[in-house]
Amino acid sequence: MKSFFKRFTFTWNAKLRTKLLSSFILICIIFSIGSVVSFTSMRNTNQSYDYLINNVMEIRSVSSSIESNISQQTSHFRGYFLNGDIEDLDRVTELSQIGSELINNGLELSTVEEVTDSLTILQNLNNSYSNQVEDITTNGMGSSDTSNRDLVLLENRMINESQQLNDLLNEIVAEHSEQTTAESATAMILILIISAVALVIAIVGGFIISTMISKPIVKLAQISERLADGDLTVDSLTVKSRDEIYVLNESFRNMTNNFRKMVAQIASNTDQVAASSEQLSSSADETTKATTTITGSIQSVATGAETQVQSTGAAKEVVKDIAVGMKQITESVELVSSFANDAGDKSNNGKVVIEKAMKQMDKINSKTAEISDVVQQLGDKSKEIGSIISLITDVAEQTNLLALNAAIEAARAGEHGRGFAVVADEVRKLAEQSNKSAEEIRHLIHYIQEDIDRSVTMMGEGRESVEGGLTLVNDAGNEFETISLSVNDLTTQIAQILRAVKENTEGTNKMQTFIEEAAKIAEESASYSQNVAASTEEQMASMEEISASAETLSSMAEELLNEVRKFKV
Repeated sequence: MKSFFKRFTFTWNAKLRTKLLSSFILICIIFSIGSVVSFTSMRNTNQSYDYLINNVMEIRSVSSSIESNISQQTSHFRGYFLNGDIEDLDRVTELSQIGSELINNGLELSTVEEVTDSLTILQNLNNSYSNQVEDITTNGMGSSDTSNRDLVLLENRMINESQQLNDLLNEIVAEHSEQTTAESATAMILILIISAVALVIAIVGGFIISTMISKPIVKLAQISERLADGDLTVDSLTVKSRDEIYVLNESFRNMTNNFRKMVAQIASNTDQVAASSEQLSSSADETTKATTTITGSIQSVATGAETQVQSTGAAKEVVKDIAVGMKQITESVELVSSFANDAGDKSNNGKVVIEKAMKQMDKINSKTAEISDVVQQLGDKSKEIGSIISLITDVAEQTNLLALNAAIEAARAGEHGRGFAVVADEVRKLAEQSNKSAEEIRHLIHYIQEDIDRSVTMMGEGRESVEGGLTLVNDAGNEFETISLSVNDLTTQIAQILRAVKENTEGTNKMQTFIEEAAKIAEESASYSQNVAASTEEQMASMEEISASAETLSSMAEELLNEVRKFKV
């Protein structure tokens, strides 16, 4: 169990490509097992048919030839007995030798004990028949009736034994045919079971893998939408696996945390800017009031006024720098939003690609089912071919028997030639039946060939579907790579925003220093209140400009705060 959980954990933490390839390899292994079983079954069936054709059927042919040989021996001996023609006697001797050779050939082919025993009996009977014929020939045609009766008995025994041999061979053929049919049916059931198991594994594996991929991607898309709407309080997603989705989730987590810190820092700095602008406005008001009471020395007031103008000019530059920094912050935030939207779009594209891959898997399953049906039809057609072959075989046997009878009738000739016409008519009918069976075989073979062509075509389509699935998976990987690049760009923009905020802070500090210098000069001007009458208006104008700048800075800080408040931190 521990090793199983280790393997399962490894598969769970594997890359997406490894998970998909593992599922496809598992299905291919199962189908390979089915192919091996199918090949083994077909090989066993072929061996059985080869045995029937090359051995049993050959022995049946030998048996039929032996039976024909016996009939010819009987016919020629009777011709010799009736006519005394020496050619008939020579033909009997020749046929006896041929019969002995046929029986020896049958013994060499036989692998069944009963068949061997029957052939041995025929061999003994044939030898006895030859000896009996030789004895009758030696003693002359006028030998005893006992010898003639014995010869007739031997003929009958040989004919009966050959018929029994044919019956035995028919039983062997039927037994092997039934065995072959049973083996084919068993193999077909096993193939169907393996195909069903492969189908179930493919469906379950496809569902599990698709769920593992699509579920976290959908959740990441939802998180991206909330981030795009400015909700930075969204909780991060927990991913147990350690694949590409885990890496993408960690990138989203880091991006969210950095963005949250950035917005909080911007809000804090904006509050400080607003407070500084209020202080600046208050100081400007106090300076204006103090200017109305100045009566000091004109020279001292003029010197202080010049210094104060320079300080206020520097304050304007600092305020301008702050405005530029705020503009950069706004542009950077807009870029951050754009990149976040781009990342969401790429995630959606990845989801679409994964869905296409699922459809390709379904297509593979459909083609596999069709291939199973075609193979089943091919088996059915093979069974029909077996039955028709049996029918043709039976017809051939009957045709051979009738041909032998026709030969016997022809030998007798004379007025009995009418019997030959009857036999010939039977031969014609059996020949027509053989032609009909052969035609049916041709049609069935044609159908089987069409089914085989369909199987080849469907296997090609299944292969194309697998290749399409792999291509789509590669596309998904490219899309996720693009998302990673977008996240990197987003990080760069955040760094620019942070630098702009730092510059804003430095400008604020400088502005505070310059304002303090202006306050000191205003205090010095108060001591020379009697000499500042001429410069009072200029000092008032300067204070109004400072006050307006402070109000502008306060307004900009308020607008920036409003923009920052749109984000939920």
